[in-house]
Amino acid sequence: MKRLKILLLSLLTCILILLAGYKYIYHIPGKNFLVKNTRAVYVNENFNRKSIKPLEELLVKIGEESQIEDLKKEKKYIKNIYILYFGRMELLNEHRVGVLDPGLFYPLFKSRLGKYFEKSGDYYILKEKYREKYSSGKEVFLKGYRGYFLVSDSKSDFEGVLSNIGETNENLIALKKRNKDNIFGKLLIDFSGTRGELWGLKGSVLTGNYESEKLSMDNKLVGEGDIIELFKNQPEERKMGKYLGENRIYISSSDFGKAAEIFTASIPKEQKVIFDIWESFSGASVEEFLGDIDGEIVGDIEKNQWIIPLKETKRFEKLFMILGKSKRLKIGNISLMIQGNNIYQGKEKLSPGIGGTLSKDQFFQGDISLDLLDRSFSEESKISIKGRAENDYLNLHTELGEETLDDILSKIKK
Repeated sequence: MKRLKILLLSLLTCILILLAGYKYIYHIPGKNFLVKNTRAVYVNENFNRKSIKPLEELLVKIGEESQIEDLKKEKKYIKNIYILYFGRMELLNEHRVGVLDPGLFYPLFKSRLGKYFEKSGDYYILKEKYREKYSSGKEVFLKGYRGYFLVSDSKSDFEGVLSNIGETNENLIALKKRNKDNIFGKLLIDFSGTRGELWGLKGSVLTGNYESEKLSMDNKLVGEGDIIELFKNQPEERKMGKYLGENRIYISSSDFGKAAEIFTASIPKEQKVIFDIWESFSGASVEEFLGDIDGEIVGDIEKNQWIIPLKETKRFEKLFMILGKSKRLKIGNISLMIQGNNIYQGKEKLSPGIGGTLSKDQFFQGDISLDLLDRSFSEESKISIKGRAENDYLNLHTELGEETLDDILSKIKK
């Protein structure tokens, strides 16, 4: 009996050592796959521990409730999910690699690969009979690596990840630490090398939720310097709240002149000559003109009517006089008028709307009917967007109601 106890204890010790070795030595951290050439990544960590309720509600909404039971069965075997995107921003979907972390269930997953995949050298290839259902007829390759399974339709994309393990994209790793997510995970985008970086933005973190038949999304634009300060500094008094309403956009900043500085800083030097010409012609810089805006701008995108309150009107009145007008100016379809301390755009002045309350840190409000953007949408399809400025990011919160979701889903199913 004593020898049996010693044997069992030794066996248990060996198992614990193997598990510890797998977890802390063989199994590398998921962040290692966020290699230097990754432009964006979908991340869903601790997937097996998250509440499935929001996803269940959405699956019922889109008529896919049959997937719920399968999801519940498989969920416990999936610890982390990563989808890596490479290349130019507009071509991200063409180069991607999925990374699946089954945790301690790695051996079980590997033993089940034969059902869907066949071995071919260092890779597994999705069996032909499943390709139409799962990959639109394309070849799909799978490869095991250090406790993970990598999936892609391109072997070269595999090698683009594996050959760069150890050289990580630190910007994406920093973004990954932001925003506690839910069962839907989060999408991270690196703005390095883009105009967004020139504006002071490092990247974005997009998360979503579905609750009470309403889909909501939060997009954090992370940055530093002027771009954040532009919208962080808000006017103490909100005078234009009464103009809020359906199909109207509200934008605010206590210094719109800074917007011109940020924009011109991202323009190539040889193209900046146009701003010098403008200053010589008008007698003031673009920064000075925008700096005259008194903190708020409101526009009706359906009627193409805008109101821009001014701190003072002298510069704009002088510009109108240079162009041969007194206080009215028409350029193509643009009709401008100075009245009091406001500039109005449109055939008629913008009238007050239903009004609304703006929070202290809010810089954007938009309540838009989608049929203005695409006539195939119904009048009931609307989105609401609110922009808030925090210490080092701008947050755009978007909500889509039940009617909007129904409309979008009906188009997808056609």
